Amino acid sequence: MGRASEGHREASMSRVVVAAGIVGLLLFVEPPLDGLAGYLLFQEGHRIIGTIVVSVNAVIAAGVLFSFLPEWFHPRGLMLAAAIAHYNVNVWLGLVALVYAVAVGAWPPALVLLVGAVLVAIGGRGVVAWLSSGRSRL
Repeated sequence: MGRASEGHREASMSRVVVAAGIVGLLLFVEPPLDGLAGYLLFQEGHRIIGTIVVSVNAVIAAGVLFSFLPEWFHPRGLMLAAAIAHYNVNVWLGLVALVYAVAVGAWPPALVLLVGAVLVAIGGRGVVAWLSSGRSRL
């Protein structure tokens, strides 16, 4: 009896680890895609919106990298990255940039922004559905 419950616990733990890995990869994919879209907007002549998108995503990327360092080594600007992520500024900025890119006919940046938004949204929901389906069987 004890072995069976340990097996179920190990199976559910491995599912959680895999799901955490997938969500982590999805979250590491969106900011670079948004940054690429900002760069493409900048290159197509939309310098203000492109610079804003690249800058916000650069702050997020730096914050993610610095978060792996020991706490005593964190720079003061890390709070800015945390605030941007906490209040979903990058998500709203990505949606505004997507609407802007479609409105001005900048299709490559619009496609990159759309892929980034859809990949994270659908991937995250897919992981939640996968985890909840596994729990009902265990």
